Amino acid sequence: MLKRITAALISLMLLLCGCNSDVSIPATVGESIVKGKPKAGGEISLYSFQQDTFNPLLTNIKANYDVLGLIFEPVVRNNPDGTIEGVLATSWTRSADGKKYTFDICDKAVFHDGEPLTPQDVATSIVMAATPQSPFYNGLRIVDKVFCNDDKVVVSLVEPVTSFPSLLEIPVMRAAHTKLTDGYLPVGTGPYVYDGSSESKTFDLVANEKWWQGKSYISKIKVKVLPDKASVTYAYDSGSIDAFATDVISAGKYAGDGLSRVKYFADTTLIIMGFNNLSIPFATAEARKSVASAIDKDKVNEEKILSNYIVTHTPINPQKKNYCDDVTVYSPAYKYDMQTQVMPFEILVCSSNSISCDIGEAIVKQLTDRGFVTTLVPVSDEEYHARIGQRQYDAFIGGFSLLPNDDLNSLLGGGNYFNYESDDIKAYLSVLPATDGGKLIESYNGLQHVYSSDLPFISLFYEQKALVVRNTVGGEILPLAENVYYNINNWFTETK
Repeated sequence: MLKRITAALISLMLLLCGCNSDVSIPATVGESIVKGKPKAGGEISLYSFQQDTFNPLLTNIKANYDVLGLIFEPVVRNNPDGTIEGVLATSWTRSADGKKYTFDICDKAVFHDGEPLTPQDVATSIVMAATPQSPFYNGLRIVDKVFCNDDKVVVSLVEPVTSFPSLLEIPVMRAAHTKLTDGYLPVGTGPYVYDGSSESKTFDLVANEKWWQGKSYISKIKVKVLPDKASVTYAYDSGSIDAFATDVISAGKYAGDGLSRVKYFADTTLIIMGFNNLSIPFATAEARKSVASAIDKDKVNEEKILSNYIVTHTPINPQKKNYCDDVTVYSPAYKYDMQTQVMPFEILVCSSNSISCDIGEAIVKQLTDRGFVTTLVPVSDEEYHARIGQRQYDAFIGGFSLLPNDDLNSLLGGGNYFNYESDDIKAYLSVLPATDGGKLIESYNGLQHVYSSDLPFISLFYEQKALVVRNTVGGEILPLAENVYYNINNWFTETK
């Protein structure tokens, strides 16, 4: 959710310039050498970059946001399966029209300065996150009013939105602190406390003795301020830091090295092969399906991404409850009519992204082997975005970062990048915000069946990331896309 969003309900970014519903996140590679029952004590080192601000509602630096996640807690947390877990909001109800949500607020949480969490703190944090200067803005721009009612927070929306609570994985601050930036020292309700220390390029976090969810095992976390992304792996290799998040390719060197534990986790980025539905080669669903039936996604994943992405056959992540696993699977094993004539076409890729190019090269080879005439066209970032924005392409390899509520309006609704229109899709998109529970899943299933029948683009993979942790750290590793250090309170270095 920290990523910028180009539409009100879904983060839609071209990032490259993820089968069935039982897919699970891979197990941790490597084991801890720390044996025995954990006890309090010990110290580990993490990293951040130069702080733009300690305000978690305003920072635009993901690594810094991850560290601030040790200090602050969110309103809710999104689980990999698409379920929503209450954190500082313990429960919520929705009005019949879907435009008003009422949240019950935790009465046990206390800020590090001793002040109890209040509904006003939660309400003010939501308001701040819904302002243009916050990176959460576009996901929350449909918020109309936020107010407190006794021990509850009430959020009114301009219009209904699918699974609105999932958009509230935002940090909660003291109401008086939300607008502070320069000179602000972080005060949250989370498992670690910023102790005010500020050595040269280092600051310390200490375990919160009074954390409402129980004290963490690791007593101190030293945060090293690194100059740039290139210095992160060097800092880990030299022993200066004990954990870092990275892409699956970079994490490969640490899997099985005898010194590290590598945990893979689902990201929010959908990798696709986009079709211009108004271009001559792809003006018919038959042509699009013919191309899709020549692509072996599993082979591309194995050869180019070390099988570390999640193969998907719809725009929904296969790990989520909203994923429909009985749609048509187009692959070389599918007996589709390959006699459909497809005119020669180009596949656009962003030359600066090696994974995009590798996927594109593999797909071009598979298509060529099946008799299609196609060419891979690497272009600069600027030209790539310009041509797709102006719909001047036949096909492209790209990535779209989706918000946790699985709203697909910007992918399949009006004004999408593919010149695709469908009255059936529009009907499903219009009804999704007004439904929940079993009816929501039913509607998502219907939408995915229409998508599979029309195939305006090919859903290829969902990205995964990896958290690399030194094996001198014990405890289960459970990183999440929006909280890579999730459950760090259960990590340990000392044993009884």
